[in-house]
Formats: sequence, structure tokens, C-alpha cells
Amino acid sequence: MKSFCNVFATMLIFGLTASAQVGQTPARTSPWSAGSSAGATLPVAAPGAQRITQPLPSAPVAVPGSPTSMPQPTNSMMTTITSGPVKLGPGDLLDISVFASSELTTHVRVPSDGLISFPLLGKVHVSGMMPDEVQDLIRDQLMKRDLVKDPQVSVFVLEYAAQAVYVLGEVARPGAYPVIGSHELSDFISVAGGFTPRAGKTITVTRQAHDQSPEVIRFSRAPNVSGANPQVNAGDTIYVGQAGVVYVVGDVTRPGGFVLDSDQKLTVMKVMALAEGTKPTASLKGARLVRNTANGREETPIDLKKIFRAKAADIELQDQDIVFVPASNVHIATNRSLDAVQAVAGAVIYRW
Repeated sequence: MKSFCNVFATMLIFGLTASAQVGQTPARTSPWSAGSSAGATLPVAAPGAQRITQPLPSAPVAVPGSPTSMPQPTNSMMTTITSGPVKLGPGDLLDISVFASSELTTHVRVPSDGLISFPLLGKVHVSGMMPDEVQDLIRDQLMKRDLVKDPQVSVFVLEYAAQAVYVLGEVARPGAYPVIGSHELSDFISVAGGFTPRAGKTITVTRQAHDQSPEVIRFSRAPNVSGANPQVNAGDTIYVGQAGVVYVVGDVTRPGGFVLDSDQKLTVMKVMALAEGTKPTASLKGARLVRNTANGREETPIDLKKIFRAKAADIELQDQDIVFVPASNVHIATNRSLDAVQAVAGAVIYRW
């Protein structure tokens, strides 16, 4: 009987211990557990610490109309844009054959002058022509000279020369992008990762042909506004200009330079809001606008108090404008008097 009681007590103690351990085990949960292959568990942040969560890497999601929706290349020189019809140019390698005439089959690379050597015909100009146009030209020349009766000519491009379009300026990934054929301007902006936040309102396209002047194009980021979208060929250069900057200095909360948005106007009241307003010691009536003009730098008085109360026109700002807000001597003296009174009152209270 005594041994039975000892066994029963031991089993009871073991069960209570196991239950206590199970009750103390916290439930391990993770916000990534649902649908996540990693099965990771986030560490518990200490009280008062800022927790930064980072999502697991995933495949890029294409967003229609977004310049950055396409997969991002690791190297700009590895990105090749192709199109349908392509004109021949210097450096292209051609395979020209005539059916049942092996002596007329040749491999030739287009030289810089665009003239290739073809058996029996001599020099043939092919630069700037389509492959099928070269086929018809060689066929017509062979028949015209009575060299081959009804020849079947085939022209195949074995290798296109490395031709590139250069995208520079305010884009996410400036660089040289190999291209075959011609494409629209928006295609190259998209491949370059889209515009940066500092992109301006104009794009300059410089053509490879020296007799053409650069083309300046104005664009808008608004989704419903369509701008010019010209064709860009190999050898052309695309330069995205930088947006203008307006400066706010003086007795404001956050002085600095603010970028002019490419689609919205920036006024005095808006830039003061970006500067988080004036300080209590600021002179609202003594503010000045400094602007560079053809006659030099000019200063214009600004009454911020009237502008804030909609009693004066809100001035539209231009690139390189400077808004200066001075400090008021009266406000500074008043604040110093108040500080002195508070200091005396504090001293009296401390002594009391």
C-alpha cells in the first residue's frame, strides 16, 4: 500500500510539472507565417524601441503606366531594345546568297561609307536601306546586266553593330542603352528607370546627325496630360534637365532650398508652408524677394502678413528666387523682457 502511494504521488508531481511547462511556453507567431515560405519569426522589440519591419523579397509587380514597372536591369549596357523593321548601318554583318549560284554567296560587313562589295556588281550602297530593299536592288542589278536570269536573292543580317542611345540627367539609371532600330522617347525613359524627384520640365534630344539642332521637349507627369513623344534613333542623346530651386532664408523654422514641382506652381505662401512657417521673432512686413533678372539682382518687398490674410496677391516664384524673412528687433526685445520677467518670478518663487 505504501509503495502504491509513492508511485501515485510521483505520477501526480510529474503531470503537474509538465502542465506548468506547457502553460509557460509562449505561442510563436509571425506576421509572415501566412503564405510565407521563409517561416521567419520577428524578434520582439524592447519597450520604447522603434521597430522597423522589412518585407521579404518578392518578384516585381508591373503597374500599368508606371515608368518603373518593368524589371530593373543590373547593368545598363546589358539592356537591349529591339523593334521590327531595322535599317542597315555601318558595322552590320550581312549574309547575301543567290539561289543555285554559290559563287555569288558572300558574307560582308557594312563599312563606314555604306558601300559593300558584291561579286560581279562591285560596289553597292546599302546603308540606310532595309534588308528586303537590298534584296530587290541586287536582284534588279543582276537582271539588268544580264548576269543571272530571274535570280532569287536572300539577304540575312547575321549581326547588328552595337549602337546605343545615351540617357543622361535626372533619371534613375543614366547610361548607354544598346538599341536596334528606332523607338519613342518614352521607351528610353522607362528603361532608364523613370525620372528622379529633381527632374525638371524639359528634355533635350541631341541627334547624331550634326546638321540637326537639338530638340527641346516639355513634359508633364500628370497622367492625363500627353506631351511630345518623338522617335529616338541609335546615336542620339537624351538629357533630362533638373528642376528649379527656390530658397527660403532668415527667421523661419526650416530654412533651405525647395524644388519647383514640374506640374505645379510654387508661390510665397506655399514655400513658407514648406519652411514650416516663421518664428515668433520674425518681421512679417519686412520680408523681401530677391530675384535674378536681366538687369541684375533685384529686391522686392513682401508683406507676409497681408499675404497670409489674403489681402495681397500671392507671388509666384521662379527658379533661383530667394525669400528672405528678417527678425524683428521689437519682437526680440519683447521676448527678452518676457524672459527676464519669467527669470525674476522664478527666482522669487525659489527663494520663497
